Amino acid sequence: MASRGSTPLVRSHGIVAQVLADQPHRLSGTEAPCPSPSAVLRMATEHGAGRTPFAGRIGQLRPGMAADLVILDWKAITWPHQSADISPVDVLVQRAKTSAVRTVMSNGDVVYRDGCFTRVDREAVLAEIARCLSRPLIPHEEKRRSVADAVLPIVSRFYQGYLACD
Repeated sequence: MASRGSTPLVRSHGIVAQVLADQPHRLSGTEAPCPSPSAVLRMATEHGAGRTPFAGRIGQLRPGMAADLVILDWKAITWPHQSADISPVDVLVQRAKTSAVRTVMSNGDVVYRDGCFTRVDREAVLAEIARCLSRPLIPHEEKRRSVADAVLPIVSRFYQGYLACD
């Protein structure tokens, strides 16, 4: 999986290896077991995919499977402080960040490349948002807004002092 260039990571529709990083899922106590990085990667790919309606079609790199890939800049993840004796899977799970994502493929189609979504016209989306927000509210939206306005003071009083900065 590791190389000096980019590294593919199978992804299964919204499940990301980083979500299951070992420390937050460790049972209490210093000797408690936690998932290994390879177990986390398998949870986020093959096993995670197996729990979706796409089971058997995603989650692994093999012929006949949908090519859902995240291509990472390996140097951005590892340089300058990565020891060569650390497993690439350990590095991937514990060190990869979104800033290292270079390309994302969904079912073989590139949907994200070099910081930009390839199928989204940003200006058109922003124009549509502005158009939708400029129209008058419909009756059920008015009702929701009035309920929120009525509930907000009660909720605010309940949480007053909850944070140290209040």
